[in-house]
Amino acid sequence: MPKISIIVPVYNVEPYLSKCLDSLINQTFQDIEIICVDDCSPDNSNSIIKKYMEYDKRIKIIENNKNIGLSGSRNIGMQIAKAKYIMFLDPDDWYDKDACELLYFEIVKKDVDLALFGTRKVYSNKSKKKVKEFFYSNRGKISDNSINLLYNLDWSVWNKIWKKSILNKYDIIFPTGQNLEDAPFYFKYMAFVKKVSIIKKPKYNYLQRPDSIIGQLRHKKLVDLMFYVKAVEDVRLFFKKHNLLLRKKAILFVIADRFIGEAISIAGIDEKLIKPIVKQSSVVLSNLVIDNYLNRIGINYDFISALKSKNFNFFYKLNSVKRKSKLGGIIKIIKTYKSHKKIKEVIFLGIKIIEQLETDNIKQIKFLNVLIWKTKKSPSSLG
Repeated sequence: MPKISIIVPVYNVEPYLSKCLDSLINQTFQDIEIICVDDCSPDNSNSIIKKYMEYDKRIKIIENNKNIGLSGSRNIGMQIAKAKYIMFLDPDDWYDKDACELLYFEIVKKDVDLALFGTRKVYSNKSKKKVKEFFYSNRGKISDNSINLLYNLDWSVWNKIWKKSILNKYDIIFPTGQNLEDAPFYFKYMAFVKKVSIIKKPKYNYLQRPDSIIGQLRHKKLVDLMFYVKAVEDVRLFFKKHNLLLRKKAILFVIADRFIGEAISIAGIDEKLIKPIVKQSSVVLSNLVIDNYLNRIGINYDFISALKSKNFNFFYKLNSVKRKSKLGGIIKIIKTYKSHKKIKEVIFLGIKIIEQLETDNIKQIKFLNVLIWKTKKSPSSLG
């Protein structure tokens, strides 16, 4: 039985697929199975896979009867995976040669629930650029107060190794019929993670193409921006099903903050986009049981009231302010000193408001006459 099952959803990637498969068959860790799910690709991708199968028996092909999309193809791959651990590789990307070896021994030897490494962005003109390091530490413990860790880990599924036992036990699959499928999958899984180990080296090569899903989302189409809001509701319903609403508030807070904040930020000052996004966000946030939690850790979540009252003018005005930093998220507080006496910066809806905040001298912060932070407990309770 293989140690790792690697799932590759395939659709219309003929120019890139060989490089992807080469990176898999040449891994230093050989005990893997490669599951290619052909989603009725109209090009020669199927023929390329079958040629590779002739000289590498670890490669399997699943041929969908109809086009079901990225999520559906990944879900089928997980159903037939034999290994205890699962990895994902998109067909236009590729791994470094030691990627599987590093992640496998990281998750097994350190006895963690999730292991991940960094990502290297590769542009179509062949120039390379490393992604900013998102990682919080070499090892972290997931708890209800670990907001910093949840913020600093990215939700991409392809730079991580996953335990199939957790995926099967809680029926964690990719949501179909929507973009941004990685985030709900990731946040659902994180609800059952106790320890995570991080390799800071970039080992995943992520090809940047203008026709990618993320590239299309940046075109500000309302139907696409709504996927950000729908992802929050998808996770909430999953948490409700597993009785996690009260025990995993930190995860709900982070996904609501990052996704709704991102949708509002991308919408900018386009009134046709802001109105429906705020309206739908108000419905979603009214279902989240996080108000008391935010007050407990010292954050007054006043903008929830603006969302619940569908006060889109508030966000329209906020987005009119020139951004100094587009880091995403509605509220983001990052502490950098072990003494917990200083906070490096405060981000509100992607706008950098405060740097080098000394909490001993400041009891509260207001922005556009909205109270967005106040001291209730020591800053150490934020982390």
